[in-house]
Amino acid sequence: MAGADVDEVKRNVLVVEDEQILRETTAELVALAGHDVATAGDGAAALRVIAGGFAPDVVVLDLLMPGMDGPSFLDELRRVASPAPRVVVVTGVRSEHLKRLLGVSEVLFKPVGARELLAAIAGRAAR
Repeated sequence: MAGADVDEVKRNVLVVEDEQILRETTAELVALAGHDVATAGDGAAALRVIAGGFAPDVVVLDLLMPGMDGPSFLDELRRVASPAPRVVVVTGVRSEHLKRLLGVSEVLFKPVGARELLAAIAGRAAR
């Protein structure tokens, strides 16, 4: 996490990841960059966070999760959130076509560096 850039714009970021350590580490990184963060272990939990009043500007989303997976969550998110937040998919699934197929802002492949993730959250390319 050392050397992580602090973003100029504070955002509400929802981290949706089933691996607890990765979810907590990502949330800590995002919070240290100056953003408000909420977390969820799967898509259904993420929808409950949103229904509870957390309005994410950006969702950092894993695709393969037990329960409600990433693609199912995306379908439901687009149905309930208007406008839908930007979505940054972070996945181990390697495919050049995921961004287009899922209709998301960015796809990052694990392992993801701190600068790369924060740049995607900010909506800019990593340096």
